[in-house]
Amino acid sequence: MFKKKNNIILILLSVIITTFFLGCTKASETEPSNFPLTKEVGNYIIDIEYTKYFGNYLLTKYYITTKDSSNIEDGNVFLSAATQNDNVVELSFGPQEISSKKIANDKLEVVQKYIIAGRKGKSDQIKIEYLLTGDIKFKLSSPLNKSTNGYEYIHKKVSLDGLDFTIESLGNFEFGSLIDFYIEDTKNSDTYDIRERYNLKLISGNYINAYELKALIAFPPKELGELEYYDYNKDSKYVQFYAGNLLYNPEDVDINNMQIYLVDKETQNETLIYSK
Repeated sequence: MFKKKNNIILILLSVIITTFFLGCTKASETEPSNFPLTKEVGNYIIDIEYTKYFGNYLLTKYYITTKDSSNIEDGNVFLSAATQNDNVVELSFGPQEISSKKIANDKLEVVQKYIIAGRKGKSDQIKIEYLLTGDIKFKLSSPLNKSTNGYEYIHKKVSLDGLDFTIESLGNFEFGSLIDFYIEDTKNSDTYDIRERYNLKLISGNYINAYELKALIAFPPKELGELEYYDYNKDSKYVQFYAGNLLYNPEDVDINNMQIYLVDKETQNETLIYSK
């Protein structure tokens, strides 16, 4: 069902990112929990428009501008938002880049997501911190409240080709829609590469478009054993998380009249996973 080599790589990437956060040598600064928030590093100005907490992920939108108006390139500087290491969050990983685009010669717009796979309790608040290029680490002075603006918690199981997909959530934002789901491997099978075999189809009136799946990470049995608070099958060999970044012009899609299908690219079999 899953390609384990890819899963191991994804797990290692998550560990590397987490270690990067924990290994910063500079003391963490504290910033007011108000947006927008501006930081500077070298020749760059970073304007954080927002970080929002939606229960199973953080969503951050920010801009990078060069101070001297020189040409900016993706990758020159980065920002990453994550949950604080305070034992409230048990399993999390990221960031996952949703989009990165140049909106001026000297300015880049970035949207990223940080996945929260497991938490203790049902708190509606969460503490977050940021890592900025140059080992600059800072946190907000107060927790973020959970938002439901544009967000829908679904947690519904659908089936296609004998596989069960748990659709976790859908978020509709100014840049498009984000859909998150996971698959639990209870058959110890390597038959499918989910990301290669399936994609998503969005229909809204005359708008029809296909989107690839993003494979995020898989948790093996050791990590699954720590998930006693959460609704994952204890018999699973892996829980593999996926996402669909459905980017579109909001003028083209009516979020009150949209259907999302999971499609088998080989057979063209499909199943409706969301409709409004």
